[in-house]
Amino acid sequence: MLTPDFWKKYFTVYDTLNRAPAYTDFIDDVLKVVDPKPGEKILDAGIGTGNLAVKMAERGAIVTGIDFSPVALAIAKKKIPSLETHEVDLTKGLGKFEDNYFDVIVSSNVLYNIPRNQRDFVVKEFKRKLKPGGRIVLANVLRDFSPIKIFFSSFKTAISRWGLVRAIFFVIESIPATTRIFMYNNKIKRNYSSEKNIFSPNEQNKLMLKYFVIKYHLVSYAGQAEIDAGVIET
Repeated sequence: MLTPDFWKKYFTVYDTLNRAPAYTDFIDDVLKVVDPKPGEKILDAGIGTGNLAVKMAERGAIVTGIDFSPVALAIAKKKIPSLETHEVDLTKGLGKFEDNYFDVIVSSNVLYNIPRNQRDFVVKEFKRKLKPGGRIVLANVLRDFSPIKIFFSSFKTAISRWGLVRAIFFVIESIPATTRIFMYNNKIKRNYSSEKNIFSPNEQNKLMLKYFVIKYHLVSYAGQAEIDAGVIET
């Protein structure tokens, strides 16, 4: 398993991805699927540095962020000072919150960190904390995800949006931080691939189908991730 020290270093440089169009488009895709409404209570389960939470809060949602990393929570809190945050290990349950409390639960690139034999428990906990008719959105990278493909997709998108010259400057300026992100992402991939922990295509969808009615499925992040949305059948 990856150590807390690894995740501390990872989250310290994570927001470098905010400069990469493939990543920002992925966050926008998750946001579109969540479709947050003003006043909705949303649990961001594995909030990381809060990039999705910021966008949901801008839409008027009341976001609660949980994560196992105090470093990530501190970064998210700086972005949204009013954010309610809790350090939580999802494998220990969500007893901190009332049942039937949240309108929406979203968890992005989190479940692949959870051992396979504990994922069912985590998803059941999500269901327990959602209101009747509540919505859930899960997004995770796929087993053969490629940081290189994500980088080149970002470069091609940058060319189409900003022009070749600016796109080249984007690449040059991004090289030092991007190299570190690639190093960390490759370590994540090696670690979880050896444990066969990362989702295969449609595996996330099948997991959700045990407890929810699937309403949306989307391949995103330069083809390297899947987003699934479901609701509790009432």
